[in-house]
Amino acid sequence: MIVNSFQISDSLKLIPILKEQTLDYLKNNQERVWADLQDFENRELEDWLNNFEIKDLTKQLLKKGRHRTGFYPFNSELLMIIPVVLESLEEGNLAILIRENTLLTFHKNKITCLESLSFEEETSDTWLFGASTSALLSAIFMDLSLEIMDKVSVLKTAVDLMEDQFEKHPRSLKMTDIIQARTQQLLLESIVFGQGPSIAGLKLVEKSFFKLKDAKDYLNCSQVNLLSAKILLERLENRILDLRSQFQMNNQEDGNRRLNMLSIVSAVFLPTTFLAGFWGMNFENMPMLDAPNGFIIACLLMAIVPIWMLIYFIRKGWFK
Repeated sequence: MIVNSFQISDSLKLIPILKEQTLDYLKNNQERVWADLQDFENRELEDWLNNFEIKDLTKQLLKKGRHRTGFYPFNSELLMIIPVVLESLEEGNLAILIRENTLLTFHKNKITCLESLSFEEETSDTWLFGASTSALLSAIFMDLSLEIMDKVSVLKTAVDLMEDQFEKHPRSLKMTDIIQARTQQLLLESIVFGQGPSIAGLKLVEKSFFKLKDAKDYLNCSQVNLLSAKILLERLENRILDLRSQFQMNNQEDGNRRLNMLSIVSAVFLPTTFLAGFWGMNFENMPMLDAPNGFIIACLLMAIVPIWMLIYFIRKGWFK
């Protein structure tokens, strides 16, 4: 299990805490502490929760409900589980527990924005609105929303390139690229819809351990970012679906074109096949069977007829 812990000083600095001292700091309710737990086994998590004296209901939600989103405002603590974008561009869950002067985050996989915040202890006074865990929590939501905006922007660039590629070289575009873009769009849309209610819920919380005045500005910004991402994702969804429809229509046209070509080739050689079959019948009194130049005449006839039909089809534009 990886444990990264920080103390929030009065000067708005994030001061690293040794792993061995984390529980002592957490139990001392006078210290403002953020502890981030990552890559833990179930047994490790249970021992850690027992040492920190987590309530049974909260413990059960963390252990069994960590794979579904939720918002749980209790009397002395607040628990929320939100979807996040993992480094592998997959969806994961982040569990957040906030108490008086205590912020705990739990996640199985690496979350980039949490690491970026933990690396900014020297400059944290420039983005922390207050020396409180609620201010830090709002900063986490702000970074999560900015990360989603970045991912949506990358997806938009990819869709722009695919549309340009399809317009210039339709056959160079692959269906797998469109499916991948659609998968990413659905993933980001799911995360946007999952984080939105938690932010709205935080803005309505009236608890002594959650100082809304330290978190309100960032929560408002996060909400606006998610709304912008939602609108852009809806537009990208329409563009991706249109691109997929055009791709399928183009493939269908290519198939029809090939089938049309095969039909023309079959029609061109049909008279030759008929003549070959006609003169191949074993009757004694066949026309031109005894003619001196019968073979040459038959070959010329079988060549002239398809050539004439080919010229006719070309003039009619059947090969365009």
